[in-house]
Amino acid sequence: MLKYDTLTNEELYKRITDKDKEVMKFVYEKYSAAIYGVILTEVSFRKEADIILYDTFITGFFSQPPSSSTASVFIYLRNIAFGFLRKRKALYISRTPFDIPLPKIAINK
Repeated sequence: MLKYDTLTNEELYKRITDKDKEVMKFVYEKYSAAIYGVILTEVSFRKEADIILYDTFITGFFSQPPSSSTASVFIYLRNIAFGFLRKRKALYISRTPFDIPLPKIAINK
């Protein structure tokens, strides 16, 4: 059995691009707790953090890896998570009380 700890970042990126499920599992198990910790520093609700973590790994596994494969896989995934956190923060900042539609109230005459 191949030890995945000995693979270089370039080899890890290649195997992830080739959809090697064992490498994906290894990467998830190795980095998910650390990425989750980063997400939890910005998000109050665990359910929301779970969704961002899920989206981070799906994006990381199924998008084109960085052109420079010298960056570590952790940094690559962390940056994806930061992107989701920035989008989330921009969404909440751009909302004002006037943006939220009021419920329609039926008035009986």
